[in-house]
Amino acid sequence: AFSTPFSAPPDVVAGPLSFNGADPGVARVRNITTTGFEVQLDEWDYLDGSHSDETVSWIAADEGSYTQGGLTWDVTRISSVGTSFLNVSFSVSFTGAPVVLSQVETVRTLVTTDNPVALTDRMRLIDADGFQIQLQREEGSTVPVTPEDVGVIAISQGSGFLNGSPI
Repeated sequence: AFSTPFSAPPDVVAGPLSFNGADPGVARVRNITTTGFEVQLDEWDYLDGSHSDETVSWIAADEGSYTQGGLTWDVTRISSVGTSFLNVSFSVSFTGAPVVLSQVETVRTLVTTDNPVALTDRMRLIDADGFQIQLQREEGSTVPVTPEDVGVIAISQGSGFLNGSPI
């Protein structure tokens, strides 16, 4: 649950995971509302699906472009990201390559009706104008990937303060 509700569902980026369990996995976010979201750990599909409790950090931000904490933010949700790289342009002008955080925000690709495929997003060619993004599943998986929505938070490089804390 968010400590303060948002006026519209924000974008949420979670991760990285702590290391309480040694098996690899990724954080998955879904059902984002103005008051909170759900997060789960998805182990790679070749594993047993049982995992130790983990701690995960997260950030939620309003969609749009703005200055916050002395830094430029460009926050968006990209619909229908698949397994081929997709070109994404920023809606603001950054003076250099920003820090880009991203998160799969839906659960559409399933092995069975209640077993999601573990997916992660991959980015490349990040510069001041944009980047490329795609989804990746475990190596050797033959499960077809249904395009998912991915939340993206791009923040200009630098330092500032957000709610009294340094960033």
